Amino acid sequence: MSRRAIRTALALSFAAGAAAAQDGIHYFTCDLNGMPGQMVLSVETVGASGITWDPSGMPTPIPTGDVTVYTAGEVRSQAAYYTFRGENRFADFTDHGHGGRFTVEWVQQDANTLVMIVNPFERAGPRSQVLCRRSG
Repeated sequence: MSRRAIRTALALSFAAGAAAAQDGIHYFTCDLNGMPGQMVLSVETVGASGITWDPSGMPTPIPTGDVTVYTAGEVRSQAAYYTFRGENRFADFTDHGHGGRFTVEWVQQDANTLVMIVNPFERAGPRSQVLCRRSG
């Protein structure tokens, strides 16, 4: 399987879905408890590699097929401002209005819809979900 095919398959199976299939900046409009918020999502995929030595003794990288997807960005509304950084399906968010921190799990609904599950590891009480639609 080519690196591009691995990258696309992994990206579509987790995180920001179709948005993660391409490195770059992606824009979403999110429903933040009835208030619209704008999310800017930066995506970078990085393939892992190992090292081998050729007959002349020179190191040669060889791809392992593993891919890590890094995310970073921000979510803004009239009432809130969050920044985030993540790896693969999860991102750590910082609430700049209240100083809180929390984890989000990215779940793809379809090619243009992303759901953020807030505090996915919380066992007590319901986990909140934020629906985001591609806007650019």
